[in-house]
Amino acid sequence: MLSLRLCAALLVVSTRILFAAGIPRSDGQVTFTTRDGGGAASQLWRLRTGAAGAKPELLNPSFDALAPYPGFHSGPITVSADGAWYIFASTRFDPTQVGYLALALCRSDFSAAESVQYTDTNGVLTVIHHEGMPVVSAGGSNIVFGGRGPHLLDLYRMHRLAVGWSVPLLLTADSPNNYNYWPSLSPDGTRVVFNSGNDPYVSTNLAEVRLDGSGFRILITKDGGPPGMEVGPSVHSPSYGPDGSLVFEAEWGGGETVWRLPAGGGPPVKVRADFNNDNSPVVLPDGRIVSLLEGGFHQVKVMDLDGQNARVLTPQDAPGFSDVADIGVGCGALWVPSLDLQADAGELEVVWPVRFGSYTLQGVVSLPGGRAWSNLATGTNSFRLPGTSPFRFFRLVR
Repeated sequence: MLSLRLCAALLVVSTRILFAAGIPRSDGQVTFTTRDGGGAASQLWRLRTGAAGAKPELLNPSFDALAPYPGFHSGPITVSADGAWYIFASTRFDPTQVGYLALALCRSDFSAAESVQYTDTNGVLTVIHHEGMPVVSAGGSNIVFGGRGPHLLDLYRMHRLAVGWSVPLLLTADSPNNYNYWPSLSPDGTRVVFNSGNDPYVSTNLAEVRLDGSGFRILITKDGGPPGMEVGPSVHSPSYGPDGSLVFEAEWGGGETVWRLPAGGGPPVKVRADFNNDNSPVVLPDGRIVSLLEGGFHQVKVMDLDGQNARVLTPQDAPGFSDVADIGVGCGALWVPSLDLQADAGELEVVWPVRFGSYTLQGVVSLPGGRAWSNLATGTNSFRLPGTSPFRFFRLVR
């Protein structure tokens, strides 16, 4: 069997890869939180979704290396769709916030981190103290987070300026409900979908609004299940699919299950009938669904948009993984290049994400040792070679 290897990491991925919308299935990551002995402090993690046997990476040490002030970090943590930015809470990136959790952003290569701040109308530099799960757009240009407002809990949007951030813009002014939270950005970054209801713990509606605060609408309610099915108490955790569908959690017919509202209309469809304690779904850029499967404790699970090829990603017996916190999961593209291989008409095609098109693909016949690596392609994100090619290992270099 042909194998692929990626740079110095020597990442081996299977050749049995399928593609969705031109995106390699190995190009995905999940971010999640585990509790660190109670209180506000958390352990924040990221995990590859495509590499078999991949181990979660604890992010706290990398954040600590960038943080000049004492304190701790806290979840939930989410990641931008392009995999380049993490957003979470921390006391460690601003001297005025020591001991107080503030909204924080960090690049996924750990080259920079910041406490989100803006200058208010009185010229005072103000740090954001948010509530619930925040999200950040691809490119790190927009953030959406929860806070107090005309309602008991509202959503706000800020965009990056040449220096600092804009004044927060209220997004949920037109909501009829007291609690508006758990945002998820659309793939094009122009809209946000979220939980909405009059109970802080029970969302009875899924709503949508544009990032300029216009176009508020209710997408589906707790009564919007398939005809004839038992009504559930809530609809929760919405996330856009790349095909325009909406994926979310509901309890229609009993049990917490993942549902999908088709983009073209019609009743919602249960994604997988045999998972009846499946929580907090989010959708990867390639369309796969990540969720928390509960069986005494929560584990991170990934499955196709139609529920096939489900597998658990987090270990059951590792320290810190007795329970993944059900406070919000993030997903996006991978933070480093990934390589996939597919066979087509007697040829092989090596594919990697477009955003790493500046890398050079190299091949070699055997490892370890063997001949020197040969340059195969630069300035692209794919390379075709005959099935008889002697190259059996590949890497990307920069």
